[in-house]
Amino acid sequence: MKRSAFTASVFRVAFMILLLESAPVISADTAAPSAQGDLAERLAKQPAIPELVIYAYEHNPSIQAAREGWRAIVEQYRIATGYPDPQLM
Repeated sequence: MKRSAFTASVFRVAFMILLLESAPVISADTAAPSAQGDLAERLAKQPAIPELVIYAYEHNPSIQAAREGWRAIVEQYRIATGYPDPQLM
């Protein structure tokens, strides 16, 4: 992959993550089962664009992989730039 194509894809993924992170999202971990069922019912009737974005955000494997990759990079940066553990002698 050429460098410019790679850079464009990285910026595209970063933009998607920022866009979706800023949108109000019903998390699959914290949402009650009734809230998840309610979303499914609304999607079955007449979906609105925000509801479709929420559904895609929760169920798209590439978005989930990008989110986990971003979290791993942030964690690696936090560990690499952190202060060393204090030691008593």
